[in-house]
Amino acid sequence: MVLHYSIMKPKFFPVLEMCIEAGATRGYNRAFKHNDTPSEREIIDNISKAIVEDIFEWFDIDENE
Repeated sequence: MVLHYSIMKPKFFPVLEMCIEAGATRGYNRAFKHNDTPSEREIIDNISKAIVEDIFEWFDIDENE
């Protein structure tokens, strides 16, 4: 049996959507982890940070391009 290998391409937008959704949920939960009444700014900051963390976990960013 001969295997033929093809180049696999990820489905970019579904993976990115997964990062955004998971990061938003994790960031929202993180904002309330040690604070029962976080400010709107704290919630937004935690969500933004978690989304960026997820994106960098799933995507390699080449700064030279």
